[in-house]
Amino acid sequence: MSGDVQSTVLACAVERWLPRMGDPTVMGWLTVAAYGICAVTALHLVRHAPFPPVTRRRERLFWTMLGILMAFLAVNEQLDLHSFVTDLGRCIARQQGWYESRRIVQREFILVLLIAAGLVLLAFGWLLRGAVLRNWPALLGLMIVGGVVLLRAVSFHHVDTVIYVPVLFGERLHEFVVLAGLGLIFWAARRQLRRAWR
Repeated sequence: MSGDVQSTVLACAVERWLPRMGDPTVMGWLTVAAYGICAVTALHLVRHAPFPPVTRRRERLFWTMLGILMAFLAVNEQLDLHSFVTDLGRCIARQQGWYESRRIVQREFILVLLIAAGLVLLAFGWLLRGAVLRNWPALLGLMIVGGVVLLRAVSFHHVDTVIYVPVLFGERLHEFVVLAGLGLIFWAARRQLRRAWR
């Protein structure tokens, strides 16, 4: 894309997306708090848990990366940074004239994201070699949270109708799924810390 087209597309995306409180509800803030608690607990674990010498460096790296990711997702939960990516994609599609056939591109994009997510998960698994059994709840929680975040980012209509369905007190399904994933991450970190305290 030329400079003028790039600036037009960027202006379109910025016009559609504004940094604002994306979900100022009780459930939204509860999710932000859960992300924050997971971030703090993961980074606390890095400083205080006596990991086995064989896997110490790798486990510390894993929990550090996980803590930073949880902190980023806490900010993203309210600023909707992933919506900016979605809006940017829409603006590019309109600018280049393929908005009407965007479903094909969305499917391909979802496939690329799934492959990338699978590779990241394999990388985390490889990083935790020798310590997967100790950290499996955190890996599972990361898979759950990452899956929901990716689904929300692509904003594929058929998927949105499922993940945004109200299930309890008007709250949406994806919020409970994310909280379940965060609960697994928190439980894994606390379990490691309890072992250290013993």
